[in-house]
Amino acid sequence: MSPQTRQTVHSSLYTHEELLFSEPLKTTTKGADVLQAVSQFFEVNGLMWEKLVGVCTDGAPAMLGSRSGFVKMVKSKNPSIFAMHCVIHRQALVAKTLPDDLREDLNFAVEVVNYVKSSALNTRLFAALCESLNADHMALLYHTEVRWLSKGNMLGRIYELREAVAEFLEQRGRRTMCRAFKSEHFQLSLAYLADIFEALNSLNLKLQGANANVMAHYDIVQSFIAKISLWLKQFSRLNELFNDKYISEDLIRKIKGHLRKLQDELFTIFLTNPFLVNVEDLPHDLQEEAIELQFNSLAKDSFEKYPKISSQSLRILVPFSSTYLCETGFSALMALNTQHRNRLNVESDLRCTLSPTPPRIDNLVANKHCQYSH
Repeated sequence: MSPQTRQTVHSSLYTHEELLFSEPLKTTTKGADVLQAVSQFFEVNGLMWEKLVGVCTDGAPAMLGSRSGFVKMVKSKNPSIFAMHCVIHRQALVAKTLPDDLREDLNFAVEVVNYVKSSALNTRLFAALCESLNADHMALLYHTEVRWLSKGNMLGRIYELREAVAEFLEQRGRRTMCRAFKSEHFQLSLAYLADIFEALNSLNLKLQGANANVMAHYDIVQSFIAKISLWLKQFSRLNELFNDKYISEDLIRKIKGHLRKLQDELFTIFLTNPFLVNVEDLPHDLQEEAIELQFNSLAKDSFEKYPKISSQSLRILVPFSSTYLCETGFSALMALNTQHRNRLNVESDLRCTLSPTPPRIDNLVANKHCQYSH
């Protein structure tokens, strides 16, 4: 299925977005197939490629392929189109930047969870153990790569139940695994992983939502980058908070390295401060306006004085910065296209589900003439 959405800006600068159309791809799902479906819709409805400002996609090869990707072929129809990789997808990729040691600890945590939940018997025994320990939860959570938030949820749950997990491993005779799990190094690494992925989950959720644009997402990501800078400064006082434990300098170095790498990766998601840009890197027709803009302290409140830069900026700032509406469509599709309705043509139902205008059901029903049975 190829759901397409559109975003428009009214004269009052109000942004409006809605589902444009939804078309199933009956054979292959290559970039050419997506382009054919979109082109056919444009032709039938009299839409022009010249009016299209930007395209936001995920990172699939069919979308971003350098030769046969959808974006590449769209630019052949309108070279001025601005293409953007979905911010939410990019944030999820950034979350995967882990040094080797922390990645090994993460994989070990997944291994422990898989063992505890490897059979129905283990699951029941672990639940009984948690109940006897008056734990807040009775089960661990699985981690699935395609569900981005599951990693943070899994790590948070295993950290909360760490005492029950250690006792369960010991009862089941998994001494080597139990010893590694109870080690101080792993417990500290697990605490950090649980915290950082909880923070990344929170960032991911803030990036989701309708009527978002680059400017709103920029503020969210920049605030998270500032938080990382604060966390890095707080590491110098970390050992003062633990009277009974000493955190090795090696672990602190690895965690600080991960935070810096995470910060660098997040910096690449968005454009930098336009007042700090190197004018020589801009097109010649924009350089003089850019110099005036950089030295104008009131420029943030006035864009009409710089029409060339304003028009170029709007082409980047106005379009979708995430594929959230499309992802919402897939979630709605899962609810509509059930086992008992798998032959249903969902386009009309999907439009009603995703429409920002709530249907007036009472008025629609009132206009129908009921056929009473005799």
